[in-house]
Amino acid sequence: MFLIISKQYVDADNPDSFMDYWWKLEMEDVTLTQKESMRNLHDARNRLKHQLIRPTEEDIEVYRATVERFFEENTPTVFGTDYGDIDLFSLVEFDTTRKKVSEAKEYLTNGETRNAAIALDDAFDDLMYEYKERGRGQLEYTPYPQRRNIMSERSYSDDVQEWIDTSKTLFDDIYSELQILSLGIDYTQYSRFNSIVRDVRMMGKTDDDFEKDEIKFGIQFVTRAALKLQQTQLDLTRNFQHPRTRSFFDW
Repeated sequence: MFLIISKQYVDADNPDSFMDYWWKLEMEDVTLTQKESMRNLHDARNRLKHQLIRPTEEDIEVYRATVERFFEENTPTVFGTDYGDIDLFSLVEFDTTRKKVSEAKEYLTNGETRNAAIALDDAFDDLMYEYKERGRGQLEYTPYPQRRNIMSERSYSDDVQEWIDTSKTLFDDIYSELQILSLGIDYTQYSRFNSIVRDVRMMGKTDDDFEKDEIKFGIQFVTRAALKLQQTQLDLTRNFQHPRTRSFFDW
């Protein structure tokens, strides 16, 4: 992830392999250190993945120290700030989402876990909205399905109205879940996040209802989701047309 973000940050060419990042970044006058140490780590990763050769505990400690040195030495080189001072959420490009995550972090620091959960709930909703708006801005129409609110002035019996309300809630849940899956967001992680922030505004909820580790997870989840979505490139190579401008034979 660090190398991917570094490449994007300095607008370097796409690498052909893991080790190619060093060369591509150097072409942009960014010289990364720990190249051979990271090569050893990458080789160990490949041995584990493809040959099921597990590293020893001593090797793991060496790799841990290698990664720590890599971040400490190269973060100032690429981003102009110390590794200890950087938060991934600061790299989020969606302004409102980043602001809400920042608020959640501040609430957490002050022990206001309920307010932090509310801020995270808002942050994820804002992320979905901002991402769709980015698509609308690039394509001049939204490529994502929109909810349709079907209103009726007709009155129904209590039983029928209850069935309608239950069905609407069910379809709203299905819509949200399909949206998460279609965007490639880890659904297991989303389910955990949703269980934390669900019904957070219910009366009676207090700071005691939210663990600090849950809030930390929520911050990480929203941040990772935002970074993933901002890396997603919309397909602009096709000759897109607004649906209203297409003829019958285009469908």
